[in-house]
Amino acid sequence: MLYEVAIIQKPTHKQREEGSPEVLLVSPYCFIATDDRAAAMKATLDNKDKLPTDLALVDVLVRPFV
Repeated sequence: MLYEVAIIQKPTHKQREEGSPEVLLVSPYCFIATDDRAAAMKATLDNKDKLPTDLALVDVLVRPFV
């Protein structure tokens, strides 16, 4: 199935209080995966050099391509 994936970085609690927005780390792109979990894992592994060390601040957004 075709999936669309983007990766964002959420601000820390302190940054959120200061009004910092979320940051787009990886622009939306499409690829084929067996399910949404596999799509999230593939996107993470393909872009590991762009991710911060604290993965708790990262959201991998996945949706089926329609």
